[in-house]
Amino acid sequence: MPVGREVQFLNIDLLLVGRFHRKPLLAALGDEVFVLHEDAQFEGEECLILEVLEPELDLANTLMRLLKWARGLPPAARRAWAAASRRVFDIGIAAGLRPHESHWEIRAEEVAALAALNAEVVLTVYGADGNGPPSPTSSPSQRSGRGLAEKRGSGRGTRMRPKGKR
Repeated sequence: MPVGREVQFLNIDLLLVGRFHRKPLLAALGDEVFVLHEDAQFEGEECLILEVLEPELDLANTLMRLLKWARGLPPAARRAWAAASRRVFDIGIAAGLRPHESHWEIRAEEVAALAALNAEVVLTVYGADGNGPPSPTSSPSQRSGRGLAEKRGSGRGTRMRPKGKR
């Protein structure tokens, strides 16, 4: 396979890890979030993986939508969220030959929102060898666990152009 040419943001997988009552969270999905994997494994624990439905968002807007969804959960879904042993926002990046460097920003207020949700951030960078995730234009149904939760199982599939150099 040819080496990927462009470094690109792919998506954010939201991993809810552990044994907890999932039904309230699933009932709260709404129109912006979908279940990528309902029965994945993450470091030996059960894992529910969610993603934003709109595939062409950049990192900032994808994170904003996931945070808005999580902060707006109804009480029963909040209890399920709190019962998860870990809440992981797994940011997927595809390596490439250009540009020489790429930057994506997570602003202080977003870091604070993640902390308030007792969430952690993981970066998954896929190599530029062409053996990475599905193409950035694939649909959610075409994505198959190839990231953090499978190796430690989540899919990828969206992209954006990185911000300019700093």
